Amino acid sequence: MASGKTEVLSIFRELGAEIIESDHMPEKW
Repeated sequence: MASGKTEVLSIFRELGAEIIESDHMPEKW
């Protein structure tokens, strides 16, 4: 379970980074 938990956390971290980047730089869209 621990390995799966870390995988999910890493995925959410990547998605969160993409969302934050898009929010901070709306000019790209």
